[in-house]
Amino acid sequence: MVLEGKSSGLAQRLDPKTLYLDKLPYLFIDWVEIEGPQKGPWPPKSMETYFPSGFENTPQTEATVTGILKKLIPRAFRRPLKSGEVETFLGLFRNQLKAGNEFNEALKVVITAVLCSPDFLYIFEPNETGKKRQLTGFELASRLSYFLWSSLPDDELFRGAAHNKLSNHKYLENEVDRMLADHRSERFFEGFVNEWLKVEEFDHFEPDKYKYKEYFKNENIGIDEDMKREPVEFVKEIIRSNGSILDCVKSDWSMLNERLANYYGISGVEGSEFRRVKLPAKLNRGGFITMAGFHKWGSDGNRTKPVERGKYIVDVLFNSPPPPPPPNAGEIEPNVKGENLTVRDRLLQHQQIQSCAVCHKKIDPYGLGLENFNVIGKWREKQDGEGFRGSKSPNVVVQGKFPSGETFNNFEEYHNALAGMKDRFARGLTEKMLTYALGRKIEASDLGEINDIVHRLKKENYSMRTLIKAVVNTKAFQSK
Repeated sequence: MVLEGKSSGLAQRLDPKTLYLDKLPYLFIDWVEIEGPQKGPWPPKSMETYFPSGFENTPQTEATVTGILKKLIPRAFRRPLKSGEVETFLGLFRNQLKAGNEFNEALKVVITAVLCSPDFLYIFEPNETGKKRQLTGFELASRLSYFLWSSLPDDELFRGAAHNKLSNHKYLENEVDRMLADHRSERFFEGFVNEWLKVEEFDHFEPDKYKYKEYFKNENIGIDEDMKREPVEFVKEIIRSNGSILDCVKSDWSMLNERLANYYGISGVEGSEFRRVKLPAKLNRGGFITMAGFHKWGSDGNRTKPVERGKYIVDVLFNSPPPPPPPNAGEIEPNVKGENLTVRDRLLQHQQIQSCAVCHKKIDPYGLGLENFNVIGKWREKQDGEGFRGSKSPNVVVQGKFPSGETFNNFEEYHNALAGMKDRFARGLTEKMLTYALGRKIEASDLGEINDIVHRLKKENYSMRTLIKAVVNTKAFQSK
């Protein structure tokens, strides 16, 4: 957005993220009126479902209300009608008429009562025995739809439940394919990826606008949102193309739009839409750990934070969160005036503290291997940020040793070593996916099925779609 100002007679382009508002022009809004809907048919499809001839042409009788309830209740409660259920709500309708309310007001009260019922607001999976039991077809249909659509089952799922087809593993997996092809699966991509990769935290720190001026150039306005879209679109592409989960760690492609491609130094991508882009071989990109949004997350706006980046990898990618630091452990040592030590140097000093050494040796290598990426996710050969600038800055040093004993001496060796930890990543992602699907933490009783899923993934080329199908076919997913 360009606002014209009277500063020295020149037009000003205002930074939308500026912190200094006192000299900016103000717009005072007295009131706002919104009319809708602006798009789509009216009345909406939901009205047509219950009033095919239109509300004005529908007879205002108790029979009409009965018909509406017989359609609405099974849909809202995600199960067949129970004996006497319609009559209960009809009693409320009659009481409203006796109280002097008109037909439409009485009907509103009845529909409100349905939508305020615990049967609508909560997913009921009653179990009075205290032992695990198999979910009913309708319960399984709801669990599946809220997993992949974050919404209630559609007619096809209801039919499958009514005919007891969901108990068939093959039928269930076919339903997964159908549901992932539906536009409602966008909710799964958004929900799971944001929760798994902590995407909403990518904006936790704003880069220093004086040290990282490139980030705030006009052509990069909106790049923060692109950084958050990249991992979501990446996982979506893996699932829809039946790709491998291993691409999440290292790949030769990514999902980019023009702005993000230019930011990474890739030409030939035009438009705001994200699409699959082949990455140049020498670009040092490919997989989550090379995405700019992740590196922005693993920084404080001024300097990189290898410990946080390392914790992200062991926690998010491997589902092996490190224990909390001991009391009063503190941050890594600050720079002493005149020494001008790099973050790496100060972190190695921090490791000399005995109470910190054990954990840091398990975390730090994963973060120190990423020091070629600066605060804003740009590739660097020399240190920047903090007090470093110009050609006299020290070279970035990338070397270390993983807890397994494997060493690396540059980012390529680090990246290859991380990509080789296939089963560790597959297990971590399986646990994350199962946790999301069940809405609870992993228990000891789940470990056997997790092992089975990882074994199946290895047999089927680590397919992301296979992972989803394997999760919905577990006893944990299909029982309560």
